[in-house]
Order: sequence, then C-alpha cells, then structure tokens
Amino acid sequence: MDQSHRRRLLERVEIRCRRLFTLCILGVLLAAWGCQNNGATTATTDNAETAETPVERGEHLVAVLGCNDCHTPMQAGSDGPAPDMARMLSGHPESMQMPPPPALPEGPWL
Repeated sequence: MDQSHRRRLLERVEIRCRRLFTLCILGVLLAAWGCQNNGATTATTDNAETAETPVERGEHLVAVLGCNDCHTPMQAGSDGPAPDMARMLSGHPESMQMPPPPALPEGPWL
C-alpha cells in the first residue's frame, strides 16, 4: 500500500469520525433541549374535573406511544385489517403456532 493511498484512507476515516462526533453532539443538544420545561405549567390535581386517574393516564400513554400497534391482534374488516379492541394489548394468541425461527450462521453476536 503506497503512502498516497494510505493518506486518502486516513482522511476518509477522519471525515467519518468528525461526522459521527458532530451527530453525537447534535443528539445530546437535541435531547437536552427536549428535556427543558420551557416555562410550561404542569397540571394541578386540585380540580377534580381535570385530574387524571392512574388508569386514565395509562390509557393515554398506551394510545400516544402506539403500544396497540404491535401488541393488539388484528381482525379482518370491511376496510382491511383493523385492531381487535376486544383483545386489546393481549399480544399473540397462545393457541396459534409460530413458524420455526430461521437458521442463522454461527458467529459472534453483539
């Protein structure tokens, strides 16, 4: 390997390291910015009409975070597959057999 080829490889590695470092710093800054309160007021539980019960809070979190997307079985409907809300968050039916896992090569798994 000649010197010019080695120098080009090192320059590419350096550029990639700079990009990765920049992306990491950007990610940290965005995470810190997202965690700021920005002066928003928190909901008080003094008013009984607006207070959430733990169950209501859980329902809200499940709906917002999309837990139903993967953990609720689907049923065939007139508009195509739709979540079966009678079995909401029940996961995979125990009686249904899954296919065997694919054969993977041996190797170090990270």
